[in-house]
This record gives sequence, structure tokens and C-alpha cells, in this order.
Amino acid sequence: MYLFNQHWVFVLPGSLIVGSLEQIYHKEGMRGMYRGLAPTVLALLPNWAVSLLHVVITLPDELLLFLFESFFFFFFASYISVVLALNWQ
Repeated sequence: MYLFNQHWVFVLPGSLIVGSLEQIYHKEGMRGMYRGLAPTVLALLPNWAVSLLHVVITLPDELLLFLFESFFFFFFASYISVVLALNWQ
């Protein structure tokens, strides 16, 4: 437990990840959690495209339709959660 910005913060010993997340949240808010997300997504797009191509080529049509429906639902839900998190006041 330590004093950070006039608030007592409890961190488990050796939990570097938890401490880092708390520091980012306290300094930059929720917007800081998504900083650097766009370059990461752009870097991973080619890998995702190859994986998706592999799925399209190898899976039967019924399973493929189910996966695409699930993907679009997940994408829409993720988009809404990011927009809400970034606009949170």
C-alpha cells in the first residue's frame, strides 16, 4: 500500500502489471488504456487477414456463416464499448 496522488493504492507485492495499469488509469484516465491501440491493430491486420482466409478456405459453409455472424456481433459490441469508454466523463 502506498500513497499516490493523495490516494492510498493497494498493490500486491510483485504485481508489476496491476501497478502499471493503476498508474495509467490515475494519470490519464480510461483514455490512456486505449493509447497505442490503433498502431497495434494496423500491425496485426495482415495476420488476421491470412487467418481469415485460411478459415474461409477450409470450413464448411454452415459453420462459416455462424462464425461470421459471431464475429460481427463481437466487433459491434467491442466498438460500442470502446466508444463508451472513450466518451466516459
